Amino acid sequence: MDPQRWLEALVGQWRLSGSMGDVELRQEVDADWALGERFVRMICRSTLPAADGGLYEAVYFIAYATAEEVMVMHLLDSSAVSTVCPVGLGRLEGSTVEFVFEYSSGPFVNRFAYEPADDTWRHDLFSRAGGTVEPFATKHLRRRRPAS
Repeated sequence: MDPQRWLEALVGQWRLSGSMGDVELRQEVDADWALGERFVRMICRSTLPAADGGLYEAVYFIAYATAEEVMVMHLLDSSAVSTVCPVGLGRLEGSTVEFVFEYSSGPFVNRFAYEPADDTWRHDLFSRAGGTVEPFATKHLRRRRPAS
């Protein structure tokens, strides 16, 4: 799959389900083209309250850097404000990208895998700190509305 088609497959309105450890995750996700149609902007909003009563929100900006031939992901979320915002970088292999964020505590991965047969996504998050893989969250995205 080429990067443009992969990005186009992200665009749409999604229902996210999954878990982060024992915590159930449910989100509404809206993805559209942004910033001169260079990025896909994904806005994720929790539909379940967090333990503190608040609702989780995140914004991803995902693109393909043609010159470097690498996929790029910028991520901001409501869990914390940081003075350091690493960029996730990854290569498209088939229909999967592992965006690796190099944090001071070690690499953290956001893996997006597209399933063209049923037009769904799997989004796995895990740490590779200390050379071991530690699962963080598993998410599944299904369209709320059919693709146009």
